[in-house]
Amino acid sequence: MSGDGGVAARLAAIEARIAGACARAGRPRSQVTLIGASKQQPAATLAEAFHAGLRIFGENRVQEALAKAPALPPEAEWHLLGPLQSNKVRQALRLFRTFHAVDRPAIAEALAREADRLDLRLTIFLEVNLGGEATKHGFAPAALPAAARAIAALDRLRLAGLMAIPPPGEDAEASRPWFRQLAALGRELAAGLGPDRFGTALSMGMSDDFEVAIEEGATHVRVGTLLFGPRAPRPAGSSGMGFARGFGFSLLQLVVGLLDLYTWVVVIRALLSWVGPDPYNPIVRLLHQLTEPLLAPLRRLVSPRRLGGLDLSPLLLILIIQFVRYGLIYAVTQPTRPF
Repeated sequence: MSGDGGVAARLAAIEARIAGACARAGRPRSQVTLIGASKQQPAATLAEAFHAGLRIFGENRVQEALAKAPALPPEAEWHLLGPLQSNKVRQALRLFRTFHAVDRPAIAEALAREADRLDLRLTIFLEVNLGGEATKHGFAPAALPAAARAIAALDRLRLAGLMAIPPPGEDAEASRPWFRQLAALGRELAAGLGPDRFGTALSMGMSDDFEVAIEEGATHVRVGTLLFGPRAPRPAGSSGMGFARGFGFSLLQLVVGLLDLYTWVVVIRALLSWVGPDPYNPIVRLLHQLTEPLLAPLRRLVSPRRLGGLDLSPLLLILIIQFVRYGLIYAVTQPTRPF
């Protein structure tokens, strides 16, 4: 990993390398999208990257992404980089609109059905197993044309292009022939299906070889450890903790949602108190019952009498809620470290 100095400095260095690779290839920088591959990175690190200018984050697991998302502003864009299981499609569409690893027609069909139900349009890439590796997902190159034709016919899906991870090599140059093969496959499919049914985007290149990928036509590069730093290793036995971790993420989402809802209750109560509503109105009474047990102690702490009649207790309560909210998100999404 090059240099130190935090995420902002590493992002600037990566941007400079992307610009250099684009210049060597005679391509404008605008043709390349940088995705921060953020799996197993804490939400605080993602927030640091967002504030440094990164806008697109790529996750491999749906529940991990759903747990991190509340920690980032709504302008953040989320791409699913890893393979998707059919039973996770509905959850995935709560956050993702772009999928880089569609590896079989059944997943594309499930995405199309759920997108139709939700009135959404999705962008997908077909994953290609270029090296025929048993450890990797993806279509075999020979099976790709038939699969692409079937998937291109599905409504609600925009078939943007292809994605691949080359077999391991000694250096970045070892990936070049594989990137060229993927680019050639993409051109063949675009020519056969037409540009309105199949795009020419190429999601290829990671921390070790993204510059070579750009030189060979990559439109999306997925950079992880070079940007965020090393990922925390998964503790021994973590594979058996999937249900517990998933339950933890789901519980976090529920708690965060309730805290957000309660924040709005406090805001509405504060606004109503300024306009002097009818105290016998049932809605006003309900808001009073929900908020007064917490507002009353704060009001004693920050007495309106000492502030010229200004009641700051709602603002103080909102600040406390947000502190708890982000503290929970940070605590749950921090990678687990062995003792």
